[in-house]
Amino acid sequence: MRYKIDISLIIVTLIFALSFILSFTIKDLDAQQNQKSNNVVGDGLIGANLQLPDNDSYKSYLKVAGKKSFTISDIAADIVIVQIFSMYCPHCQKDAPNMNSFFNLLKNSESYKDRIKLIGIGAGNSSFEVDFFRKTYLVEFPLLDDQDFKIHKLLGEVRTPYFIGFKRLKDGSLKIFLSEAGGDREPKAFLDQIIKQL
Repeated sequence: MRYKIDISLIIVTLIFALSFILSFTIKDLDAQQNQKSNNVVGDGLIGANLQLPDNDSYKSYLKVAGKKSFTISDIAADIVIVQIFSMYCPHCQKDAPNMNSFFNLLKNSESYKDRIKLIGIGAGNSSFEVDFFRKTYLVEFPLLDDQDFKIHKLLGEVRTPYFIGFKRLKDGSLKIFLSEAGGDREPKAFLDQIIKQL
């Protein structure tokens, strides 16, 4: 009888100890998950160095002449929209005409052409692949390559296309107001969404 009681006591003690350890493990996992969810996709892009192709029209558009690399903060605009795309992404290919229309709305607007800038970053794409995408889909806004996935990894390896919107605050710092996946955006509706941030 005493032998059975000792085994029961040991089992109860082990169960209690395991539940105590598991409760702390679950709390740690919850805390890590909450910390990850509080990080907005795009935060890592704010200070990242972006390599600028030797393209005078890109430099003029972004107002970063004389620089080989730049950051989002260097772009002279109140709002910067970044599209993460891939030459191999069928959704990006399908969305290219919409993004071209969106860019033309910006370019032809006296009110917004200097205040809102648009760039694309080709996740895992070489300069050749980015240039192929630009020529195939007649893209006029700046497209940058990210051949080594450096930027893509900073963003948590998001699916393409992905859009990040940066708004310049009064102190000059940047705030992310848009961070979401998905293409097939209606250009005018997308512009209306963006200009609400001005």
